[in-house]
Amino acid sequence: MNLNKVFIFLIIFVFGLIAIFSFFQKPPPELTGFQHRESIEQMFNKLPKPPEDFYNVTEGIRTGSIINFENITQEYYLQPEFYPNFEDQLLPYLLNPPEGRFGAYGLMSYPSQTVVTTYPGENFTLYFFMASSVFIEFYQGNKLIPVYNHELKIIKGSFPDGTSIIKQDVEKAKQFIDVKFTPEIFVLSPTYPEFTNEWSKKIKIDILIPYDAEPGKYTVSVVKSSAPTEQGLEWKEKYGKYTEGGMESISTPYYSVFLEIK
Repeated sequence: MNLNKVFIFLIIFVFGLIAIFSFFQKPPPELTGFQHRESIEQMFNKLPKPPEDFYNVTEGIRTGSIINFENITQEYYLQPEFYPNFEDQLLPYLLNPPEGRFGAYGLMSYPSQTVVTTYPGENFTLYFFMASSVFIEFYQGNKLIPVYNHELKIIKGSFPDGTSIIKQDVEKAKQFIDVKFTPEIFVLSPTYPEFTNEWSKKIKIDILIPYDAEPGKYTVSVVKSSAPTEQGLEWKEKYGKYTEGGMESISTPYYSVFLEIK
């Protein structure tokens, strides 16, 4: 009887070890997060292979532990999963395409804002990402322009002193915040029937604060207008399916920078 108990105990012990070993050998979530692609794999064939640390990096961006995007390469931002709303809001449409899914125009951006403390005479660089929305069948031409709102609210967070609504003298903001975009004029490729390596762009923003800038809190945002006529005609001839939206609403910019000049 005692031998039977020992035998049963050994069996339970062995199976327990196997279960524990299997648990720790199970691939971490970041390596299995692309399983949904199996059913719509053809849509992603032209994209680069996702890096092994893809989910660690994207989570760092979302939580704010990664704030410098200079080294975020195409292998990351060309993945649709890079965008926070993709898996929850956009992926279901790809898995179950709605009737009348045709789309000629639609853009999304990430992140939406940055809060910066700076000083007169400083210059610095920021980055954000712009991409075509899902089910877009046309190439989209874009020209980025800066806008200076009279008043704008920080969507998430605030300045260190708690300020979240910026009211500014627009003319002073234009004078004290010099902005340059790279690229300034560009085209984004369709996302249907497949994604390509031109569907998303990393936008570089160089900001220069002149030496005579007055201390205070300011804001500058990014919207888009139509590409220059000659460039638009060139893209239309090249791609056929081509469109460009007009001037976007300055009340809903693609990206905003909130600055405190000390």
